[in-house]
Amino acid sequence: MGCMEHRPRVVDELLTSSALVRSGLDDRHLRHAADRGRLTRVSRGVYLDTTRWGDLEPEDQHALRVNVLLRRSSARLVASHSAAAVVWGLPLLHRPPPEVHVIDPGRRTNSRSTTMVRHALPLHEDEHVARDGLAVTSPARTAVDLALAHGLHAGLMAYDHGLREGLFRRDDLERCLAGRRRSPRRKIADLCLQLADEGSMTPIESVSAATLHLLGLPRPVRQEPFFDERGKIGEVDSWFPQFGGVGEADGDVKYTSVERRGGRDPAQVAIDEKSREDRIRAVPRVRQFSRWGYAVALSPPRLEARLRSAGFPLP
Repeated sequence: MGCMEHRPRVVDELLTSSALVRSGLDDRHLRHAADRGRLTRVSRGVYLDTTRWGDLEPEDQHALRVNVLLRRSSARLVASHSAAAVVWGLPLLHRPPPEVHVIDPGRRTNSRSTTMVRHALPLHEDEHVARDGLAVTSPARTAVDLALAHGLHAGLMAYDHGLREGLFRRDDLERCLAGRRRSPRRKIADLCLQLADEGSMTPIESVSAATLHLLGLPRPVRQEPFFDERGKIGEVDSWFPQFGGVGEADGDVKYTSVERRGGRDPAQVAIDEKSREDRIRAVPRVRQFSRWGYAVALSPPRLEARLRSAGFPLP
């Protein structure tokens, strides 16, 4: 997600009704091609080859819509929330929404249309920047907006990622939060900052950390290394030294990503993971081991049941 370097090339492939009309041709064939499924409508009067559109990740599709919509707008709009997140590569809890979210400095109330959500929010000079010619909220402001709009899981994902990738520092988040004292979810956004850990290497680890906190567990040690007589086994996502518990949050990317598989097929990855788990379980200081996926990580009742079945001493 957030592959900004590829987007200018995609933008150059867009077909627009206005360009066709300027060349003296009729734009009806664009609409007809869209009706037949050969073209996908990116925005009003803007189309892209459907196969090319399908090759893009959902985040890059949304980023393309952001690019088109803001460049065609005459208002002083600043991409925000999910629209800014896909520009910076911040992870989203769910797929990007159909509408592009923006902050409109000239508005006093929020408004929504089929293509755009305009937020009437305060925006300090240091909270927005130009990115590839677009006005966009800063990474720290974007992360804070996600926490305030969508809650603990979404906020912690953004905070962890931004801290780990060097997009912002903790004091950047603190400054953004200082200007949002009256926001309804301010306490949740503050909690995200307390829990934020650049040691969380993937979005599912951040989501898991949020749910583990809601379940009353102590804050785990991230990326704790384990060894046996054969040498280093690896690092675990969550280690609870208080009671010897290991928690592993497995996203689908571990089995589907060519890069993460390192030349192995998914079946071999599963075999290797089972061998790794067996070795970790055999380490004397490990007394409980539990593994879960994204859907379980998002659900406190389901994760609680999974941990209890593994013998974790939950409150």
